[in-house]
Amino acid sequence: MKKFNEFIAEDYDEYGMPMGMDDDDDDENEHSEGEYGYEGDMAMSQLRTIIRNSESMLYMMERDTDLPEWVQSKLTLAEDYIMTSANYLQSRSEE
Repeated sequence: MKKFNEFIAEDYDEYGMPMGMDDDDDDENEHSEGEYGYEGDMAMSQLRTIIRNSESMLYMMERDTDLPEWVQSKLTLAEDYIMTSANYLQSRSEE
């Protein structure tokens, strides 16, 4: 499994996909019918979006920034979801 800094170091296109990825290389027989097989690519794109938005929010705030309760709630949920997913993947890689 790649380390976080290896993912960040890769070159990505404007859609958050690794450069050089060719859509014409799909092997229809590689996965069962109805299964996409690009869950990793989708998750990586989502994580890059999360990182980009998180960094943006960090630069917009100070330690004493007042936030509405609904924003605090969303941040708490996001932290929990990301932490739970990371813990799951970490435990899988240790098996």
